[in-house]
Amino acid sequence: MRIIKAIGIFLSFFVFLVVACLGHVVITLTGLSSRWQRMSYLTQGLIKFLAFTLGLKINLKGHKGTLPEQGNFIISRHLSYVDGLVLGGLWPAIFVSKKEIANWPVIGWVVTIAGTIFIERGNKNKIFDSVQSITKTLENKINIFFFPEGTSTDGSSLQPFQSAFFKAPVIARANIVPVTITYRMLDGAAFDWAKRDEICWYGGMKFFKHLWNLLKYKCVDVDVTIHEKVLTAPYADNSLSRKDLSQKCFDIIAQAAGLKANSLQRQ
Repeated sequence: MRIIKAIGIFLSFFVFLVVACLGHVVITLTGLSSRWQRMSYLTQGLIKFLAFTLGLKINLKGHKGTLPEQGNFIISRHLSYVDGLVLGGLWPAIFVSKKEIANWPVIGWVVTIAGTIFIERGNKNKIFDSVQSITKTLENKINIFFFPEGTSTDGSSLQPFQSAFFKAPVIARANIVPVTITYRMLDGAAFDWAKRDEICWYGGMKFFKHLWNLLKYKCVDVDVTIHEKVLTAPYADNSLSRKDLSQKCFDIIAQAAGLKANSLQRQ
């Protein structure tokens, strides 16, 4: 069964790459607008197939009215690459990711052609460029997926949110949609602390080894709580306001997940 799933994933990547390449060519030749919005819908189709392959069963709660909206800054805590499949099946969007993923075999090609905005977190000048790209995307009324912790964790705590990136929704006057993802069950058995590494992907874990292990499960039950939108209009574009805004979003997700901060500092 795992082999069949793995083959299905590989073939879906191949089909996506072919269709996306053709789509880019057609858009370029015809001068069609909204290139990345069109790519976001194509990416959503791929992600829905991947979510089906992994057996993701999503129990959706909260403010579902945001699902048909565009131009939102959608944020979540980050436990695994599975988070992207959960969110990506719900909204068409452009992802924000660390630059290293662009160099991964096959997956790097997929996320690049899909329009992913890559971040070099150790380079302040490059971070500014990324913020500008995120801002422009939001201004074009395209959703953005962003994990403000900046890294995936084992889920035991919530890392401080990186407030610098909240500059983008403030400038674009885009609403922020906090989301809490909670993994509940694996093949009908409760997902507890002892099984966290079956889903959580963090630290030095090998990606393909982790994915291969995950493919053995038939069903992954996930609760997704969409919180009320946080309006950015009251916030000014300065460091203090961005920290206040990121703190508010942090508190919403932390409370819903029953977690505490690892640090009181916000960067």
